[in-house]
Amino acid sequence: MQSGDSVIPLDSHASARRFDTTLIRCLATILIVNSHLEAFYPRAWMAGDGLIGGTLFYVISGFSLAISDSSRPRPFLSWYWRRIWRILPSLLIAGVIYTILRGEWRTWRPIDYVTTLIWPTPYTFIQDIIPFYAIFYWIMRVQNPRIFPALLALMLVPYACVYAVYLRLGPDVPLLYLSPRAWLAQIFCFMGMLLGGWLARRVNLVRTNTPTDALIAVALFLVYLAAKFVVSVFHRFTQFYFVEAVASFALFYYLFKLAWSPKVDQTWRRNRITAPAVSFLGRLTLEIYLVHYMFTLPIIAAIQFPLNIIVLWAGTLPCAGALGLIADRVRSLVGQRRFGCPPATTPTLQSDIVSNAPGT
Repeated sequence: MQSGDSVIPLDSHASARRFDTTLIRCLATILIVNSHLEAFYPRAWMAGDGLIGGTLFYVISGFSLAISDSSRPRPFLSWYWRRIWRILPSLLIAGVIYTILRGEWRTWRPIDYVTTLIWPTPYTFIQDIIPFYAIFYWIMRVQNPRIFPALLALMLVPYACVYAVYLRLGPDVPLLYLSPRAWLAQIFCFMGMLLGGWLARRVNLVRTNTPTDALIAVALFLVYLAAKFVVSVFHRFTQFYFVEAVASFALFYYLFKLAWSPKVDQTWRRNRITAPAVSFLGRLTLEIYLVHYMFTLPIIAAIQFPLNIIVLWAGTLPCAGALGLIADRVRSLVGQRRFGCPPATTPTLQSDIVSNAPGT
């Protein structure tokens, strides 16, 4: 094993700050919520950045899982159940409330309860992350330090093939059981998990230069925005979708570098406003993702901009906080007693990435 690809143990004090993903989870939460608000803005294209926000969830998951596994590998069934148990209480509670409010349960068949409240669910992230977990577990069992970059390179082959179909036949032509657009999204998200695993194995080896990293991150984000704007407004320029993908992947790397920077870390933690806000949003990524759909209602969207955005967040945040508290209580009472899952605790720098990253 080369030193450049060594697995970093969790008890390394020097890396404790770098294991914390709160700031990046906060950013992903804001971006993914924003991507669902087309009806809330004067121009629908302003509700962008879902590619970055959504895929960033997968990068964080891959990073968190690889860090946790380097400290304490577990048998597959135990490990897999713990991953599902991180999601299931919040999903069930939010799903039951949402379906009751909409009245859909009145016409449901028994199978509808399973597909809506357990899996695959209407939530795209949960649809994909559950099978991704099983694949990712066995990838982590491979001891070759080059497994993550090798698989990232390998995934470019199916991505390029589907992308060629996308350009030739269009984004929505059936391809097996999904459209080319959906296949591209799934492949790209799994590549995000692989990128996260690779970052976890190199976390102590990346040197940060805050001003330079910030300039590069801004430049990459502008390239991404320009490509997305062209794709959104001039639909015939579908080749710019590839530019979006490349720019966002490079951006993920520099976002992690910035989050690892002591200057950035100290800046947001010491500020009385940003510290509680970032911590709240970062801890409740899954709950905010589940709850905010309940407030994307026409009656709220019809409120004049930007007041409609304020109303949406004002409703989402307290409900997400309540959902998080209830779900933690359920995990503590049921999981600890029957399934051996740990009780919910206030996260520390080292426990935070394991217990509160979205879907981990």
